[in-house]
Amino acid sequence: RMNNSHNNIKRYIAEIINTSKAKIILAFLLMLCESICNLIQPQFVKKIIDEAIPDKRISLLVFIVIGYIIISLLACFLNFILKYIYSVMKRNI
Repeated sequence: RMNNSHNNIKRYIAEIINTSKAKIILAFLLMLCESICNLIQPQFVKKIIDEAIPDKRISLLVFIVIGYIIISLLACFLNFILKYIYSVMKRNI
């Protein structure tokens, strides 16, 4: 009886994956991009602290701050799209 239950679960999961394969792949790629954005952000702060402020390079500081803001907005946008995809997938289950 337990084996039959496992087979039903496996079939159910396979059906979900087959019907949502494109959404799953898109969600994975967006999650990867969001993670990369979140890993890049500390590098901007490091550049500001190690180079822009000590060398008093205002143009570099402005450039880095703009880059930081763009990356932050991109990460927020990717997170929003991911949550939307998750909600669509959850509705289809």
